[in-house]
Amino acid sequence: NGGLILFGPDGYLYIGMGDGGSGGDPDNRAQDLGDLLGKMLRIDVDGGDPYAIPADNPFINTSGARDEIWAYGLRNPWRFSFDRNNGDLFIADVGQSDLEEVNFQDVLSNGGENYGWRLMEGTECFNPSTGCNDGSLTLPIFDYSNGDSGNCSVTGGYRYRGSQAVGEINGVYIYSDFCRGMISGATKSSSIW
Repeated sequence: NGGLILFGPDGYLYIGMGDGGSGGDPDNRAQDLGDLLGKMLRIDVDGGDPYAIPADNPFINTSGARDEIWAYGLRNPWRFSFDRNNGDLFIADVGQSDLEEVNFQDVLSNGGENYGWRLMEGTECFNPSTGCNDGSLTLPIFDYSNGDSGNCSVTGGYRYRGSQAVGEINGVYIYSDFCRGMISGATKSSSIW
């Protein structure tokens, strides 16, 4: 499960990999650095056969970890995008049962973020049900319920960077939900989305 491969502003190929299914990630693949599932991968398609590993990928010198991993702790990164102005990365990660989430990685990041799945779903503990975040997890910039509101699956979009036609939404992250069909936007106010 996953939904996109995309070249980043650094010229490397980013690959969004879901956790492999089986509800709740019973094999805990998203947290296992020895497994490619539940990750954002980053490879150099020009540097090897069939590809090379960028020298600054975060887990190259980590015993037991796959070198391709750029970030981990994802359930189903259905869509992700790079801000065309500055290269920031937005990752929409489809929730398990309660929350849909959007994660963020600053363009200056060195990679290695743990976005929390299956420890957390959105900003709430999932497995275990309490005490799931020791402070090392990167929480989503926002999440929303897929309970009785008709939502079921976040579909990531883009940070709008137009200025003429609808300049008032310049800088807004636009996204949708597959079931509800709504289109929404999120903005950053100070350091909070």
